[in-house]
Amino acid sequence: MLENNIVFVKSYKVAGTSMTQIMLRLAWLYSRIIDMETKSDFFRFEMYQDLLASRQIHFDILVQETWNKTWVTNLELENAVHITCLRDPVDAFESLFHYVDMTQFYNVSSFSEFVLKCNSTDGPRSERMKGLWGRNQLSYSLGLPEEHFDNIKMIEKFSKEIEEQFDLVMITEYFEESLIFLKNILSVPLMHVLSTKSNARHENSKHIITNKERDILSNWLKADIYLYQQFRRKFEMKMKSRIKKEAKILRKFNELLYKSCNVYQDNLSFSKIRRKKAKLSEPLPSKSNLFCDNFVMNWFAVSIKRNRQHSEVVRLFQMKREDIN
Repeated sequence: MLENNIVFVKSYKVAGTSMTQIMLRLAWLYSRIIDMETKSDFFRFEMYQDLLASRQIHFDILVQETWNKTWVTNLELENAVHITCLRDPVDAFESLFHYVDMTQFYNVSSFSEFVLKCNSTDGPRSERMKGLWGRNQLSYSLGLPEEHFDNIKMIEKFSKEIEEQFDLVMITEYFEESLIFLKNILSVPLMHVLSTKSNARHENSKHIITNKERDILSNWLKADIYLYQQFRRKFEMKMKSRIKKEAKILRKFNELLYKSCNVYQDNLSFSKIRRKKAKLSEPLPSKSNLFCDNFVMNWFAVSIKRNRQHSEVVRLFQMKREDIN
């Protein structure tokens, strides 16, 4: 039995698709109502706010791309566990830069040229691509105002607030260990936090970041760097030998999952999805059954399930609205 409600805040390119797989699976296993914020349907939060406030309908699992503390607080979720995930900011930004193809937005021909622009007097444009993606993506997703990106005192204050608001800050570089902490905090079996790597690029499509480029970007991403270093340090201090042993067991279970479902990595070009310049490797199960379909989800499967649950939530809301009227 899943005793807690869950609020998961996912930024971009920090194992978000893998975590979304797990959230969808938990909703399926424990018959929970899940909602995922998407850019196109944010309006319905306002449309149905009266139903949420009066507890006529509720969510058990929330997945947000941008941390909205006020809105979540108003939901009054009982026994809610708040979770997010951080990744090395330089690596995360490099991945995001190529994933959404920022070359035209920043008026550069390559990632290296963009880094040079970061080191120039003028610097890159301050606006966010499509109002979503840009500098200090991790901090921005967690609610740090852009005017505080260079204010170290406000960044330190923000870091303390995140520590107070979140029960678990996962670290992508310690993903299996993070999942053990997740398993423990939710009191669920190890099998329920199995994961497959999805929406990941081929190694040969990644830009090899030089030490100089890393230093320049670390300065430009100072808010994210501070946040990441603080929470990675805390994470490493909490990691005991027992956690590492369980993480090894989890890796073995993941290997068995790949074998039992005959998972193979399908090489997908971005042109098949929505981007242009990189290649993705997606897990695809050769076997199709209830177990494999819910334990091995690639980017497409996650999108389909997300859209289905979104339609179901809207249907539930509309039914409740009609009952009241």
